[in-house]
Amino acid sequence: MTVAEARDRYPDRWVLMRVGEFDEHHRPLRGYVLKQSRSRKAISNGLAMEPPRSVLPKHERFYIFHTSLRPLQPGSDATQAAAKFFAGLISSAGAMSGPGRG
Repeated sequence: MTVAEARDRYPDRWVLMRVGEFDEHHRPLRGYVLKQSRSRKAISNGLAMEPPRSVLPKHERFYIFHTSLRPLQPGSDATQAAAKFFAGLISSAGAMSGPGRG
């Protein structure tokens, strides 16, 4: 099942997936839904029952997400706005550490 299919199938839920396929940006793409719940704590408890990550095949990971939250897409307006914001912070930090500023 893809992450998008899980979002559609389990609206307004927390989901625990065992993911074995990632997209070109290394974001989870496809895997198996191990648990879904309205409770984040139930998902954490479900994860605690799974084998440790160290015994999973190297290409597999656990992924926890809420289906109502959408990740930023590279190149999106939000991603570009975040990059501009952080560039401004870095620039301001540089100006604050100039001559005469300890």
